[in-house]
Amino acid sequence: MAFLARFTSLNFVKGEAPHIHEEHGKYSLMVAAYTITGTAALAALAIPFVLTPHIFIEAGIDPVVITIGIVLWIIFVAALIKPRVGNLGLITKIFERRYYIQAFMDVILAGFGSILTLAAFYIYRGIDIFFNFIIPDATTALSRYIRTIQRGYLRTYLEMILVTLAVAILIILIIIALL
Repeated sequence: MAFLARFTSLNFVKGEAPHIHEEHGKYSLMVAAYTITGTAALAALAIPFVLTPHIFIEAGIDPVVITIGIVLWIIFVAALIKPRVGNLGLITKIFERRYYIQAFMDVILAGFGSILTLAAFYIYRGIDIFFNFIIPDATTALSRYIRTIQRGYLRTYLEMILVTLAVAILIILIIIALL
């Protein structure tokens, strides 16, 4: 947290941070640390092969597998001796761009996220319109219709009961006919 606060204050609050060039006398220590870390990582990968060699020997010795293993060890030793490699064309570009993961996240995932956000917004607006406008307007219209029916005359009420009964009988007959 303290490092982030210092970074922010030096770069954004006070303007441009002064560049101080120091000679690092610990270069050999850094190389040793990276070498030990890389060797430990490769040793950790080799542990299953060392602990269970009978499984690999029983499967037979494949010259292609042995060749690949030798090539990988040569690459590892060469990387220890000369850690920087010149321009390898497309491979260098892919490594420099970090496998284009950032571009993938910026273009593909951000676009997908914006589409999801837009869809969620329209779904929210649809629900909002349904519950704040359509249902209240439908309830108001139904209430107005019911008020037109209620006039206080018995004859009007009997007519409505007969119409409702006729519609209910018709619906029941349709359901029985479909079964």
